[in-house]
Amino acid sequence: MDSKLQVIADNIQQATGLSGAEKELLLRTIKEADKAQGLSKFKLERLEHDKHTLSVMLEESIEDLQKKSAAIEEQNRELEIEAALERVRAVALSMMKPEDMLEVCKVISTQLEFLKVKDIRNVQTAIFYEAKGMYMNYEFYARHGKELITEVEYTNHPVAENFAEQ
Repeated sequence: MDSKLQVIADNIQQATGLSGAEKELLLRTIKEADKAQGLSKFKLERLEHDKHTLSVMLEESIEDLQKKSAAIEEQNRELEIEAALERVRAVALSMMKPEDMLEVCKVISTQLEFLKVKDIRNVQTAIFYEAKGMYMNYEFYARHGKELITEVEYTNHPVAENFAEQ
């Protein structure tokens, strides 16, 4: 029994102005109150336990959702990259003459922008003609919409030679 209720029960038993029936009624009421209080305490503890369990389950569910969301975002990014590559491939496969390489450079540039690659100065490709010791450089500058085709001899300078070897 709760210590405070026990003190009240002891005082009732020692009281001289109460009949035995009155004392019994009061003591029975105190026991019922103690039982109800114990039941309430048990329910509260059980509720707190359930609350904690649900909290842990919710945290685990949130973590799982975050992991799944991150995986989906990664997969979506990979699909975006694959789609961009397919667009570039389609243009590259439709090339009919060397100058069409400028269109490939343009598409690469637009696809990089689509993929949110920042600060692209230019896109260029080089077609090497080893027998001549030169390459054709095809360039597209997105910011200015400028296209350039430059013939570069690479056998006459170490930097150009290094570039060609790489």
